Amino acid sequence: MFTEREAIKQRLKEIQEEKDRLSKETLFLLNRIRELDNVERQIELPTDVNPLDEDNKEQIWKDIQQMIESSPPIQSILNDMPPKEKNTGTNLATTSFQEERSIEEVHQQIKSFLMERREPVTRKEMKEMLKGNGLLKWASVDYVMKKVMSVDRNIRKVGRGLFEYAPPSSDEV
Repeated sequence: MFTEREAIKQRLKEIQEEKDRLSKETLFLLNRIRELDNVERQIELPTDVNPLDEDNKEQIWKDIQQMIESSPPIQSILNDMPPKEKNTGTNLATTSFQEERSIEEVHQQIKSFLMERREPVTRKEMKEMLKGNGLLKWASVDYVMKKVMSVDRNIRKVGRGLFEYAPPSSDEV
């Protein structure tokens, strides 16, 4: 009679045989890769590549310029492209200033909205209020609220997605 113990032993024997076969095949394949690597190393590559001197570089550049100018499709694409604007420090400063200014506007709106409600307000209600006033210029209400909370410590996150305005008590002042 064939028992479960014998079945397990037979399966283990099969697994061991498969493992031996795979290890032999792996060794064969690794040896074959080594042989191919040796063959590739023996193929000689040209080593005497002439470096470009300045005259050759200029001539190649002139040839490329002539090819571009003589090709109407490329020329039309180049003419249609708007000139690239350089990003200067003044542009970055202006953007930063505008963001700070708009955060202040948003801060005032949120503060008055929370003071009117006098109870925790959900993120969704905050988003609707900002959209209604045309002040939602950012992708995330959480980002806006983090900025506003960094400006005004009295605006607090009460729970998950809930915000309230808590004026400072006389103990904190």
